[in-house]
Amino acid sequence: VVRTGTDTDEALAAGRIDLVVGGPHEKPRGSVRAETLLRDRFVALIGGRTLHGVSRLGAARYAAATHVVVARDERPTFVDEALRAHGLRRSIALVVPDFASIPDAVASSELVATVPSQLARRMATRARLRILPLALPLPAFEPRMYWHTRSDADPAATWLRGCVATL
Repeated sequence: VVRTGTDTDEALAAGRIDLVVGGPHEKPRGSVRAETLLRDRFVALIGGRTLHGVSRLGAARYAAATHVVVARDERPTFVDEALRAHGLRRSIALVVPDFASIPDAVASSELVATVPSQLARRMATRARLRILPLALPLPAFEPRMYWHTRSDADPAATWLRGCVATL
């Protein structure tokens, strides 16, 4: 398991990596194939005392909250673009490299995290967090797996893709 960079297609073509799991923003080029693994919606994940009594987050209240985000860099995310379409901006207090950091950050603060609902349910049961639906229209969460066409018929690669799709 490796963290990929900008040379994902080249690494797949050279056989340095067999499979990439990433977001829909990563467009396959050349001889790279893609398969969507699932479709999910985003929700707000908050600490047990954060926004007490609130059962749904409207766009304005969501934007007014202080956020923790998963990002590789400082560029605006799809959430920021959706808020901008409504004339809103959010305050980001913490940027983390992956979703594993989210439960502790949210549980010990008043931060709001935007995460896929399936992941939010697992996080919420482990850390006593609350899940709130968002009134802000966001694109679906659609992670994909990518592989080079040279491994289309390879039994081991086919097995690996099947395992990833099942999980």
